[in-house]
Amino acid sequence: MDISAYDYLSLVVTEAVENSVALRVWIWDGTGVVTLYAQPEANYATADYTQEHRISAPGVYVVKVSGYNHLKGIKAANNWGAPSVTVSYAYLSAGAAPVAYQSTGEYTIVGKDNTGSASVTAALADANAVYFDATGVTGTGIDFSGVANPNALFLANAGTLSNAKNVIVNGTCANLVLTDEKPFRAPAAFTATAASLSKTVTDAGYATLVLPFAADIPTGVEAFNIKGEKDGVLTTGKVVEIAANKPVMLKNAGTFAFTASGVSVAATPSGTQQNGLLYGVYESTDVPTATGYVLQKQAGGVNFYKAATGTKVNALRAYLATAGAGSRLTFDFGTTGLTSASRQAETATEVYNLKGQRVAQPKKGLYVVNGKKMMVK
Repeated sequence: MDISAYDYLSLVVTEAVENSVALRVWIWDGTGVVTLYAQPEANYATADYTQEHRISAPGVYVVKVSGYNHLKGIKAANNWGAPSVTVSYAYLSAGAAPVAYQSTGEYTIVGKDNTGSASVTAALADANAVYFDATGVTGTGIDFSGVANPNALFLANAGTLSNAKNVIVNGTCANLVLTDEKPFRAPAAFTATAASLSKTVTDAGYATLVLPFAADIPTGVEAFNIKGEKDGVLTTGKVVEIAANKPVMLKNAGTFAFTASGVSVAATPSGTQQNGLLYGVYESTDVPTATGYVLQKQAGGVNFYKAATGTKVNALRAYLATAGAGSRLTFDFGTTGLTSASRQAETATEVYNLKGQRVAQPKKGLYVVNGKKMMVK
């Protein structure tokens, strides 16, 4: 979890047996783990957070996190006995703006003997798990490739894991392979020697995409950003390269490999990733009903349609958001007037104007004819 904008992590302890346990907070600085200990809130200004402090009573305990970029996790340090402490609430604070801390889908795996344990098996079976810290694993050639989420990352020491992909050693991933629609999060920046994602654009001919790395556009597909909207029509611009964390719209059906080599992958930014009117996501996300639109094929053709309550967009894809528009938004990748356009419109089975209204006898103007944009002269 990105904590670069925050000063303190506060832990609200509601139950505690005196001196039974310390609260250990792990910070990942990009290459290793820093361990800090929660201290009584009253001592926040003078406390030494590297020193163990056993919780003596319910109350608020804090850890100073300013100067660090990533919160890895919280664990009870209980080498002296069974833990007996309940943390009912945790939040990050920066000034007067507290932010609730939520589970980030990260796990720690320790020890070769634990690779077949129930806890490790359950962790690998978590389809929402995005990151595993395996730096405590001993031995060589251990296989964790059976993870439920194919986009999960593994932080490991050299030689310990035999996974063919998504293993980060000393800040470098030899082979980053992502799967469409599966959650992804990089808790800290790393370099990918090779990176790829295979994307299928259905017969509808259009799709959305967001990548955590910059990639070339494969032969046979085109990519566009969506720059604005006017009178229900979206304005677009063609792009020549997929930029990291910048969602785009793809045109042309088929299966395409987006690849890169020697690329930097930044720590995944929180929230949505905006590019014009497109908002890319790295996990399944609710589309805002007030302003959100999703790319769909309906009776009026392939367009962006107003999101209904409960509509979600899957990971590595994008939705569109704009205020004051209608029930659907059409797009234009460059319309060419055809001399036969009027005749085609007259014989078409489905003709709609840009407001989504079906038209029996189209006159001059721009229409959606059988799902395709056409200028009638």
